[in-house]
Amino acid sequence: MDGAILIQQALQLDFTERIHLIDVLWHSLDSSDREEIDLAWLRESQSRLTVYQSGQIEAIDGQKVFDEIEALL
Repeated sequence: MDGAILIQQALQLDFTERIHLIDVLWHSLDSSDREEIDLAWLRESQSRLTVYQSGQIEAIDGQKVFDEIEALL
């Protein structure tokens, strides 16, 4: 199946169906790959939290971010 067509079809799914698809795809990866990615995200999130707590950046409402991303799509 053409990847571009698959992506377009996935974007037509509602929010809950897209989350489920992401979860299924995520768990289809090799577990060692998932662990490496999880550790990278853990380090990134810890870094972002530290920067936020120090006052270097401000938080943005999550729904606002999702709305802006959806508007770009």
